[in-house]
Amino acid sequence: MSNLDGTTIPASIFPKLIATNYHSWKYDMQAMLQRNGTWGIACGLVARPTTTSGDEQDTWDKKNWNAAEVIYSYCDPSIQPLIRESLNSSKTMWNKLKELYEKDSAASRFLLMDEFFSMAKQPDETLPALCAQVNDVLLHLKANTPSATTLEAFQEELAMS
Repeated sequence: MSNLDGTTIPASIFPKLIATNYHSWKYDMQAMLQRNGTWGIACGLVARPTTTSGDEQDTWDKKNWNAAEVIYSYCDPSIQPLIRESLNSSKTMWNKLKELYEKDSAASRFLLMDEFFSMAKQPDETLPALCAQVNDVLLHLKANTPSATTLEAFQEELAMS
C-alpha cells in the first residue's frame, strides 16, 4: 500500500479493526490518514470541489479513494462486509464505523470492557505505551458510562440490548 506521494505504507503499523478495539484503532487510523493527507476528506472537513475544473475533482477523488482503501485494508475481514458498500466514500465508511462502534450503550461499554480485559503487553511494546492504551480505554469507558450506573443497572441494560 502506498501514500499519494508514492511512499509505501508498512503493512502492519497497528492492529486491524476488530469488534473490540475500535476505541484505540480510530486514533491510529486518524494518524495514518493525516500522514497521507486524506484525513480531511475521510472526516468530512474537506468536501469535493464543485469547480468546473476536472483536475481539482480528480485529485479529491484520488485522495478519497486512497483514504477508503486504507480504512478498508485496516479492517479485519469480519468487519469489511459492514463497510463494503461505501468503498467510493471514505467519509461514509468512517461514519458507518463510528455509528457501529461508538454508540453510548451497554453494548459499547461491554466492548470497551472486553478490550480492557484483553489488553496485554506485546513483546515489542514498551510499558509506557501499554499504560497509555489502558488509560485511553479507561477514559472512553468513563466517558460512556453514566455516573449513576451500578453493576446491577449495567447488567439489566445489557440484557435488554
